Amino acid sequence: MITLLTDFGTADYFVGAVKGAILSVNPKAVIADITHEIPPQDIEAGAFTLLACYNTFPAGTIHVAVVDPGVGSERRPIVVSANEQFFVGPDNGIFSYICDREASHRTFHITAEKYFRPSPSNSLLPYHAPVPPNLFPRPGLIRLCRVSTNVPNCCTWVPHLFDPRSC
Repeated sequence: MITLLTDFGTADYFVGAVKGAILSVNPKAVIADITHEIPPQDIEAGAFTLLACYNTFPAGTIHVAVVDPGVGSERRPIVVSANEQFFVGPDNGIFSYICDREASHRTFHITAEKYFRPSPSNSLLPYHAPVPPNLFPRPGLIRLCRVSTNVPNCCTWVPHLFDPRSC
């Protein structure tokens, strides 16, 4: 199971493009929309919405969350492993509430280039967001040791609540 939570809205093709990218890698993927109506660039609202519902999904679920004022920037893509689930998205604080609730979480920076789409541009197109669809070769399977480097002291913060310089 792969869930999607974004601020893309549903008036255009962006959500469909993300789903197409995932399904082109794994046509049997089961994709559930949490919401695409997070207010634009409202990381705190995205973090709260994810916190409110993640534990209703089964173990092995991959939650993809993209609410990012810096889409197309150099923000690093991360995977958080917590509560037998995985959270994939930009390192911008979107997973901070999950990390606060799940004390035994682990955070990884996705570094294996083979898991990203070829030739990503700096456009705002969501399929160029820091969510590598090739990370999902089979539902529920992420080999973190092969695709990433551990980030032992990853600073997860919601910009409206914390000063990132204090991390």
